[in-house]
Parts: sequence; C-alpha cells; structure tokens
Amino acid sequence: MVKFINIITFFIAINCSYGSQQFTNLDIQYPDAKIRQQFIESELYTDRTLKSAIAKVIKTARDVFEKHEVDHWICFGTFLGAVRDGDIIEWDDDGDLAINKKHEDKLNSLKEEFRKLGYNLFSDEEPGENIVGYKLYSTTHLQLANGKKLYPFIDLFLYQLEEEKYILSREKGRGIFPRSWFTKEQIENKKRYNLGDIEIWGPSDPQSYFTRNYGAEWERKALHYKKHYDESPKKYVWSLTPQQPYIAPKVESPKDNDAYWNSFYKHVSLERKPSSFCEFVIDKGYTKPGKALVDIGCGNGRDTFNFVNRGINAVGIDSSQAAIESNISFAKPFGELNIAFRAMSVNQFEKLLNFKDFDYIYARFFLHSITEEDQSVFLKFLTHLKQHSSVLLEFRTDKDPLFKKSQKISKNEGISIGLESHYRRYINFDQFCNTLISLNFKLEFAEERDGLSIRGDDNPFLARIIARKLSNL
Repeated sequence: MVKFINIITFFIAINCSYGSQQFTNLDIQYPDAKIRQQFIESELYTDRTLKSAIAKVIKTARDVFEKHEVDHWICFGTFLGAVRDGDIIEWDDDGDLAINKKHEDKLNSLKEEFRKLGYNLFSDEEPGENIVGYKLYSTTHLQLANGKKLYPFIDLFLYQLEEEKYILSREKGRGIFPRSWFTKEQIENKKRYNLGDIEIWGPSDPQSYFTRNYGAEWERKALHYKKHYDESPKKYVWSLTPQQPYIAPKVESPKDNDAYWNSFYKHVSLERKPSSFCEFVIDKGYTKPGKALVDIGCGNGRDTFNFVNRGINAVGIDSSQAAIESNISFAKPFGELNIAFRAMSVNQFEKLLNFKDFDYIYARFFLHSITEEDQSVFLKFLTHLKQHSSVLLEFRTDKDPLFKKSQKISKNEGISIGLESHYRRYINFDQFCNTLISLNFKLEFAEERDGLSIRGDDNPFLARIIARKLSNL
C-alpha cells in the first residue's frame, strides 16, 4: 500500500517546498536523472520475487471472492498501480483490496478455503487498533535476495455505505485515511482493470479518487513510504519521468522490426556458432536426424546451419531480407546439404502453413521480438500442426531485468535503451504454458530462469519450452 500518514503535510512538501522533514526529495538529492533512477531501482524497488508473490495472493483472493460473490475492488496503492502503471507499483510491498462490509460474514466463512490454498485470513480484534479490517497472509515464507524472510500478504479493507459514500468501516482507519472514500456511483459502476496479468474489479472514475487522495500531480509524482519489512523509515518523493518504465508514454507498439534488423544484419557480422538452446534440444534428444525443422526468426542462420550439420532437414525463415541474403550467400559451399532460407514474416499465415507438416517448429529469441497480434497468428499456425510434431521455444519472460531498463510502452512491451535500441515484448511464462496446453500440446520440458544464454552483461531471464502436439482440436 502506498501510505499517506499525514496527507496535509505531504502535499505541502511535495507541491511547494519539497522541504518537509518527513520526505526526502530525490529530484534535489539526485539531480542527474540517470543516477536518481539507479538509486530508485537499487534501493526502493521491491524484490521481484516478493512482487510476484503479492500478485499471486491478489489473484487467489480475486478468484475466491468471485467464486463466492464477495463484493470487492482494488484500492489505495494497488488501485493507483493498475491505473497509472498497469501493474503493481514497483516499490509497493503489499496489496490493497476493499471488501463490502455487508459481505463480512461471507468473508469469514472462507477462512478454511483460504487455509487449504495456503493462506491465513484473519482480523486484528484488539479494540481500537484495527485500521484495516482483515489481512490475507501466505503461510509460506519467502527469502528475499537480501536474506530477509517474510510472508507475503494483502490488506482487505472493510468499506460500508453511509450517506451515498463507501467509507472505511474501522474508525481508526477513517482517522488515518480521511479521504479514502468512494462515491456510491464509483462502486456501483465498477470496471475491470489490468494489474499485470490479473484482471480485477476497481472503482470507476479513478481520477477523482486519486486527485482527492494524492493531489493533482498523482500521475507525475511518486511517493515511497517505508516498507513493511524495513525497520528504518525511508520516505522519498520524486518526479516520474519518461525514462522510468512504469510511467513511459503509451505509444503504439511497433508492428515489426524489419528496418532495425535489416540495418543490423547489413552492418553487424556475428559468428555462426550455434546457440546453447540449439545444442540443448539436440543433446537432449528432442530432435532426430532425418526429420524436418523450420527455424522461425533464424537471424544469421547459426542454429539452422547447426541443425543441418546434425542431419536434420532445416529451413530458416526470417522477416529480414538482409539476413536471408547473407545466409544464402554463406550456404553456397554447403549446396549438397540443401540448406534453404526464405524471407517471410510470421504474420503471413498462408505462407506459414507450408510448414504445418514439419516435425519441429523451432523459434529462439523470436517470440519476444513480435507483437501480441503476430503471436496470435503464430499460435493459430500451431493449431494446424500434425500430431506428434514439436515446438521448441526460447524467449525472454516478464522477469527479465532488461525490462526494467527499457522504455515501457505497455504493461509487457518496451524499447531497450542503448546500442541495441529496439522493441521487445516480455512474456508471462505460466500464461504462455497454459496457452499451449489449451491448444492441445503436452509440455515435455518447461523452465524459466536466468543463466541460460549470457552475452556480456546481459543475463536474460528466459523460458525454455518443448511441447508436443497431441492431436488436432
């Protein structure tokens, strides 16, 4: 929760002098935007494992509440994150949900169900001390990168309807958060918001709530209050800038990367040593000699050439004409091996169908380079594959640290900044695995971790998936 212990003092500090003794203004302390961002990411960002665990608690609560028709909605910092960032705020360390007090008995009846799911639902019944209502804790502790151990949790604030407003039920809570009410219309006309990969109910007309609670600059100013597991009070305010991924301008995602990659393959010469993923699928027996394989997004063809050298009938396709021309030229001495390269885009569905009877569909570092729309075309193509064919995939996931260093253009898309400034889409591993299963694929191997493909300072968090087609739906 993004907390405001003294809301009046805070807004005097942030909108006027920034000189409050309560909060340190990082705009003044670190006038260099790059140094300021480095401090924010290293010192204030929540441990990524904890952030994922909080999202899991929120999703579990949402699923149970929707199953049992418990009226609920996001509030406080979780609501702010959904609207402003499309995700949990990077420095938040818990979740905030509101529960309609008229469903409090129903909420209490769910304690056993939550217990079976690995969570403890409880209320602080000490008189006068309960400011929230209820808390939902994971019964499994996490160990953070800094060695600290904690139990991920979310706050469940009870709200009751009084005089056309939903106000906090706990008197102490109303005293601490006097502006945290919602109009009756905001709750009766709730809408769905995206919180990372979670879709959840939230009040309508969010601007009025945020302006009332956080001031007119809620889209441009950030507040960090002390974390629940941090003993020392660390309170900071700073201006959000386009360089920070969570507030970057929402621009249209690139439809393709042809211009970038054509320039790349014209001016950059890369060795054609096979990738670690290519060696992995061969060494583990996921590919067999004599079978047909299409290498989608083959780039400079290094894996395509390696498959051919291992006796596999491989075809490399790529949308970059420059890459294909280079590969064809390089392949001339291997003419007797019948290496084929074709320039085509994944969104050319009819051309993709030429490969529906191939034994292996191989795509390394490809899926994260295409848009959601193009991925839909690729997935549609997979539904046409013959029975027992396999897809061999490696791609960056949403746990990849490179995403934090990118200019964010949506909840999972970014433009990397630096010498290789181009579009990437960071994919949720669990969600993608479930999608393949829904398309009637069996996961023969699936893992998500770093250390798989290190190049210089880049140690990406990758998904490796081997999936076999069971039958046509």
